[in-house]
Amino acid sequence: MSARLTVVLDDEDLYRRLKVKAALDGIPMKELIERGLRLVVDAGAAPGAETKAFDWDEYQAMLERLEEQDRALGLGDEAQPEDLSDIKGHLYGYRDADRARPHIAAEESAPYDAR
Repeated sequence: MSARLTVVLDDEDLYRRLKVKAALDGIPMKELIERGLRLVVDAGAAPGAETKAFDWDEYQAMLERLEEQDRALGLGDEAQPEDLSDIKGHLYGYRDADRARPHIAAEESAPYDAR
């Protein structure tokens, strides 16, 4: 399997050093980046980094606080979307009904002559 990833490097000096290193090693930059990613991923957590287990009780308490705030603002369950799969609809306000409605072109209709 092959996957694509676009990487934007803000550090131009790092990009130049990467390019030079790949050229000196005679390998594509892609391979050098893959090697670096493997080193980071295979190493696991950084030395001295503290890992914390996910606290489900804390998560549930947070959800309850948010629901309480919604109730205090007068927002009930009807204010929440039922279907979250349409992210563009929720972000930009496009409802399924709006998309199904025919759009009116800003031009006059004219007969089409295919000859």
